Amino acid sequence: MEPKIRIIIPIIVLVLFPSCYSYKNMADTQDSYSVGEKYEIQIGAGNLEKVTVTSVTDSTVTVLQRG
Repeated sequence: MEPKIRIIIPIIVLVLFPSCYSYKNMADTQDSYSVGEKYEIQIGAGNLEKVTVTSVTDSTVTVLQRG
């Protein structure tokens, strides 16, 4: 193997490996959401919006905005 490649490959592995663990599971950082329950959420810097949860997966919470 060429000396440059022997140095570059470990550097690439060291940079890419930690990125696999930089994301947190939503269940670890958020409350549990129940389908059909009503919540108030803030979207961006706007006012609180009243919503109803329509579906929950491991990475997405889908809501229906009430008027």
